[in-house]
Amino acid sequence: MKYTLISICCLLMISCSGKINHNATAPRKFPDQWQQGQSNKNTIKNQTKWWLLFNSPELNDLITIALNYNQDLIAGVSRVKESYYMSKNYHTQKMPTINATGNIYRNINHPEASHQTLGNTTYNTGLIASWEIDLWGRVKNNALASDYDYQQVKYDVIGLQHSIVAEVVNTWLQLVTARQEHILLKQQLQTEITALELIEARFKQNITSSLDVLKQRQSLTSVKRQIPPVLQNIKITENRLRTLLGTYPKDILDSSNTTLPDLPSQPKLLLPSTVIVNRPDIKKAWFKVLATDARLAVAKANRLPALSLSATGNFLSTESNKIFNNWTSNLAASLLAPIFDGGRLSNLQKAQAERLKQSINIYTKTVYTALSEIENAMIAEKYQSEYADLIKLEIKQSRSFLKQATQQYINGLIDYLEVVRNRATLNNLERAYLIIKHQQLEARVSLHRSIASATLIEGMQNAK
Repeated sequence: MKYTLISICCLLMISCSGKINHNATAPRKFPDQWQQGQSNKNTIKNQTKWWLLFNSPELNDLITIALNYNQDLIAGVSRVKESYYMSKNYHTQKMPTINATGNIYRNINHPEASHQTLGNTTYNTGLIASWEIDLWGRVKNNALASDYDYQQVKYDVIGLQHSIVAEVVNTWLQLVTARQEHILLKQQLQTEITALELIEARFKQNITSSLDVLKQRQSLTSVKRQIPPVLQNIKITENRLRTLLGTYPKDILDSSNTTLPDLPSQPKLLLPSTVIVNRPDIKKAWFKVLATDARLAVAKANRLPALSLSATGNFLSTESNKIFNNWTSNLAASLLAPIFDGGRLSNLQKAQAERLKQSINIYTKTVYTALSEIENAMIAEKYQSEYADLIKLEIKQSRSFLKQATQQYINGLIDYLEVVRNRATLNNLERAYLIIKHQQLEARVSLHRSIASATLIEGMQNAK
């Protein structure tokens, strides 16, 4: 019976001792060219500090503040450090553990034939060491998985950093746009007031009717009612920007900046394969695949025998000053092999294999999403540029038409309602042009954000 059990154990060990292959391969098929533009093989790389292209000292200062004081980024840096120390902790499992022990105990005897109490004190101290021989790579792959977890957290925070920068830029653009819109409305309001004074003067001279006065007053009120929502938007946007900067409610914003920056020239993109693999989210998804694959190797190794070594050394004496005179030592090796567990370890391995498939699919989807984001940003730039040119042309035509309509009204050739309509059209076009300029800048921010490289932006004091 004894030899039968030994033979079965040997057969199980041999059958389970196949080589573990845990090198996952995810699909990496990228288009040769961008659909919306030509790719460059060796010219311009991803620019990390892309916001410098807007040439705004205020924006540069705001981003520097956000990189150092944004609460989400500070917490993210702490997560990176936490993951780093957890990774180091897994690597300690490769090393033996040594612990010290010590105790004192006293025996007391009360013989029936004697009225004396007999006893002795024993002193015991020693060392205990243990070490798992990593036969199948279980410990090594656990440490690898923890390293890959750390890389995931790191690239997640790098992605968060780029997102915070893009959000600060977009919020600042919204604020400047709102301020510029307020200035535009005040200019339009002044134009309406001047027109009303002219109409009232003509009415007093019996040149025009009271209906024209009422029409102009209504036009003036229409411009006035648009100002409060814009002022509300300015205040709310300022508070949102302060929150992003991590300085709320401290006022560090420059209210004198009311001009949107010029749109920089479009960056020349590298090949899709080069741009995509350098994105933080792609890096994070890939390290997720590697970590899941390493844990699959751990699940396989858990089904194989585990070999451990242990050693003890003890010092024992009844006198404390002679404790190191008597000592004993033991050295042992133990083998633990799973024989029957109801399929628990096998099911865990199969579940981990499915997790690997899921992580590969998520990686593939992340790649496709990244490609779509970059293409969409370039599409938005292309058609918004065409739209802005048409609005600019329409404004020029509308101003010319309004000038002629005003002159014809003065000459009594047309009704004043036509002048009011054309002035309202011009006002709307001027605001639409301001909005499309803002949208063009936001599209450029989206493009830079979508091609952001997996590089930590310099300037984070709290990351050190």
